[in-house]
Amino acid sequence: MTQHLYDLDTFVVDDFFNQQLITDLWNECKKLESVDFVDQHGVFKGQLISKQTHIEPESAGPFLNTTLEQVRSLFDRDVFWSEIVYSQLFLPWDIHCDLVRPNSTNPYFNLLIPFTNVDSSTVIFNEKSPGYNDFWKYKRDYQPHNSPVLGQIWDKYLSMCWPEDRNWLSVKEILPSQKSGQLIGFKRDLWHSSDSFHLKGVNAKHFLQILVDTV
Repeated sequence: MTQHLYDLDTFVVDDFFNQQLITDLWNECKKLESVDFVDQHGVFKGQLISKQTHIEPESAGPFLNTTLEQVRSLFDRDVFWSEIVYSQLFLPWDIHCDLVRPNSTNPYFNLLIPFTNVDSSTVIFNEKSPGYNDFWKYKRDYQPHNSPVLGQIWDKYLSMCWPEDRNWLSVKEILPSQKSGQLIGFKRDLWHSSDSFHLKGVNAKHFLQILVDTV
């Protein structure tokens, strides 16, 4: 029986988009106004984490519309986009999920479309959020894991995270390094984190994030 991408918890498809579309889409996104996101409470408190451009689906440009239609063809059910964000990420996101959004009713997939090749991976954990985005709530509500992330793995990929967080998590998958043209997907209730790319000489990651809901 054929297994479809939407049957998986995570997937990475290289060259899902052709490079001309990626170039045109990135240029389209760069023309839009961005907003600074400064960390208020996390491990980089007071520092600029990213510049973000939130894009409403109804105001999408022609290249984003083409991209969305190509993405829509993956799924066997009606979907809608609860959030579309062009991000310039300067420092890693630590552990979180993207489950809850104001207009999200049936969270489905978190999709990432990298615009450049970059030595950075997303770390996906086995643990799932019961209904919130903030990992500190999960630590409040659950007991530590009896077989947590190995210290060597944590130090290699997640050294920027709060050290005690390791005790509540186990690694599901370390996704491949991001490449232009990829489509990366994972279920929205999975806790995940950027890796510590800022320690590897990566100045910024540029990508489009699409949060998918089912109708």
